[in-house]
Amino acid sequence: MGLGLNMKKLLLISLIAILIPLMLFGFLGCMKVPENKANYGPETTFEEIRKASGNDAPTDPFSIWKGQYVSIDTSYVIETQIPTLVSQRLDEVTDYAEDTNKVYMQFDVTLVELNDGAWKQSKLEPLVLSLKKTETQRLKQLAMKAMANDGAKVTYHNLKKETGILPVPEIVRKKPNCGGVPGCKLRYVQLSFDQVKWDSPDHGIKTSVKFIYSPDIPTYIADYDDMGSWGDYGVPLTNELQACFQTWLELSNNGQTQVVPYLQCREVRDFQFGTKEPATDAVHKHKKTALQVAKSIKNSSSTKKIALSKQQKPKPSSLQRWARQQLTCKNSTDCISFGLTKSSDLHQKLSPLRDKPKLSRSKEAYPLIRDF
Repeated sequence: MGLGLNMKKLLLISLIAILIPLMLFGFLGCMKVPENKANYGPETTFEEIRKASGNDAPTDPFSIWKGQYVSIDTSYVIETQIPTLVSQRLDEVTDYAEDTNKVYMQFDVTLVELNDGAWKQSKLEPLVLSLKKTETQRLKQLAMKAMANDGAKVTYHNLKKETGILPVPEIVRKKPNCGGVPGCKLRYVQLSFDQVKWDSPDHGIKTSVKFIYSPDIPTYIADYDDMGSWGDYGVPLTNELQACFQTWLELSNNGQTQVVPYLQCREVRDFQFGTKEPATDAVHKHKKTALQVAKSIKNSSSTKKIALSKQQKPKPSSLQRWARQQLTCKNSTDCISFGLTKSSDLHQKLSPLRDKPKLSRSKEAYPLIRDF
């Protein structure tokens, strides 16, 4: 006797109930388990970033002569607003000396900063740096400082490098013969990448970074307010035209949170090359005392910051290491001074800082800023 119609339907339903899970198991078994980790693009290494910097725009510390100056602006942009100028820095080389093995340079730095809505001026005490003539500095040093992490896991992504030609800054263009720059054009190397600091296994905070360097501008000190952080990277000299960092800010308004891009840039707005000429007594004095101290600390290896006096001598491993650290010795002539002092006047010959800085109303005032 054949199966009844209802029995056939029941058997068919049972077969389907068994086969469907088996088919799904076989299909899903071939699928890759999805990754929960955020994808920030092709990953690179810190060493590859260093290699990418290469020798296309090496610094030249032995072209830093008396009369050189560099003016640097720092600005920020939130979302699509116009750039807001927040500080200006003026580096002047006021003296220069050399002997058979070393060169000695005296830097004067003036700062004008926007603080609580008002522009405030300050001046750093002169800093004398000494460099061996056999030393060379590379632009990778600035990338190394900027990418230093605080112990958190850090990865690097989307490394790109390009070279090309840029016009000189507007202030330089208006000078006779473009301030000595042939054709008013600057060769440049641009290095861009993303840095991700991971706060959990599947989430990180991304900062997009761009450096633009040029071998055709004066070599200057990269970062006066944080010299101690350079550690073993060498004397902090650079030929950076621009450094930009873009990250994201959370803004709250009426209980609602909005995430917007925040871009901060530092760029050279004006510069002048120095000329090699006999040094004044000031630098010769520093040279003499520096050589005396160098001899007394030749075999020491301490790298701690020290306050110096006539009874207390520095103990870094060399005069170069000593000079690049942030030393404070205001009452002694046997040391290199570095500190913050008040000043009431600015160098009148320098156009960027001749008057109180004005907020820019146009992105054209920042010709090197490029969109991320």
